[in-house]
Amino acid sequence: MKPHFLPFALALLGIPALNLAHDWNPRDLPPAEREALRAHILEEFLAKQSGAGKRHSATVLVADAAASLQAAAAAVTDAANAPATAKPFLAFPKLEVKWDREFLHVGSNGLPNHNLMVGITAWQQQVPLPQAYFGENAWRIPLHPVPAAQPAMIKGRFLRGAIALAVNGIPIFNPQNNRGEISQEIGELDQWGGHCGRADDYHYHIAPLHLQGAVGAGMPIAIALDGYPIYGLTEPDGSPVGVLDECHGHETPGMGYHYHAA
Repeated sequence: MKPHFLPFALALLGIPALNLAHDWNPRDLPPAEREALRAHILEEFLAKQSGAGKRHSATVLVADAAASLQAAAAAVTDAANAPATAKPFLAFPKLEVKWDREFLHVGSNGLPNHNLMVGITAWQQQVPLPQAYFGENAWRIPLHPVPAAQPAMIKGRFLRGAIALAVNGIPIFNPQNNRGEISQEIGELDQWGGHCGRADDYHYHIAPLHLQGAVGAGMPIAIALDGYPIYGLTEPDGSPVGVLDECHGHETPGMGYHYHAA
């Protein structure tokens, strides 16, 4: 009696063995039937492999979808639990936004998602480069600001470095440059009100009012580094801005103290 090679070979290929009722060898079949059997075996093998691949792919897709849903749920939870100071920054997913009991921490590469340096007529021959505003170098903003005993006007002061952080993660400097000149008046700023300084760090020198289109009129466009929000040219509800103090801010019911752009 000849051994049954066919069921053993099919088992090695992962295909269920045929129910062979007789002792036979495929080589004994006529050529046409042998080719038909070989085609059938190949078809069964490919079908099984395809089904396994689909199941594997489906498993991966389900796992990926579950991970995405978990990440989205975590983001929604974070947004729901975020302090008010953090919420406008959440409109820009490339930022690293974290907080603890005392401070908001905003990580950024210092590059906005709009074009840069277009419209400058007094170019300093600087080019905007990514900045490492991450980790220990991330922006830190107090969540519970306290008014200064002696408020300091920015005119003629704070001519080097940021005084606020736009909600897209770009620092805002004094309208005056480090020589005391109004940057916008002498053609140093691009169409967005920014340029890069001697360290090739892009920053604004005027209020980034264009960000209201991203966050909505009811949200601040920036947060001053003292922790108080900066709104646009109207109140969050669209009403006209009331009387402002010498620092261009005021306190309103339900909002507390906040600044307004000029």
